[in-house]
Parts: sequence; C-alpha cells; structure tokens
Amino acid sequence: MKTVQSIVIAASIILVSANAVAGTIQSGGGFDRVVNNTIVLSAAPTKQAAYQLGLNKLAQLNASSPQQLGLMLNVISSNAEGNTLHLKDGGYITVQERMSTGGNTTYVSSVNVGLHYLERNDNN
Repeated sequence: MKTVQSIVIAASIILVSANAVAGTIQSGGGFDRVVNNTIVLSAAPTKQAAYQLGLNKLAQLNASSPQQLGLMLNVISSNAEGNTLHLKDGGYITVQERMSTGGNTTYVSSVNVGLHYLERNDNN
C-alpha cells in the first residue's frame, strides 16, 4: 500500500512539474512556446452538421502554412519565428447544444488545437 501511495505522489509531482515547464523552455536563441487555442464556429442546425464544420476547420488548419496558421489563430508575437509555427497532435472538436428562448435548438462546434513555435530572444 505504501508503494502505491509513493507512486501516486511521484506521478502527481511529475505531472504538475511538466505542466509548469511546458509553456516556455529556453532553447538556444529563444524560447520554445506551447499554447492552446479554441476556435468557436457558427451555429449549425444538427449535431452532425456542427461536427462536420469542426472537421472541415481542423482539416483547413492542418493544411495551412505556418504564416496562415499565425493569422487564423491570432498568434500575436513580434518575436515569433514564423516558419516554426505548427499544430501539435491531439486537436479535437467539441459540440455544444444551445436552445434559444423560443425553443429552437442549434449546435455550436469548437475546434481545440495546440500550437508550438519558437520565439526569438531579444537579449542576445
């Protein structure tokens, strides 16, 4: 029992530490940036249509150049090295059901993606 408890505590510490370090790691001439972004799309009449809108947007993002990604996902950093911007694996789509006061139901999809890029360090 004590061994299991020690493993759980050690795993918790590792997970918390990894999350704190993941955002900015200095690498050579700059910083390694990892950020998450969510794009909320327009409402669709059915859940299936909302998922399809999300899939289309995710495919569009995957096919985009680093410069296009920066524009579409509002990566605002004057020091970002444009050619290094790319999507991380694990993007996903969620759909939320909404009902208006009139009783009309619509479905809104959100595309959730992780981004990775290098940021130049001006202190060099």
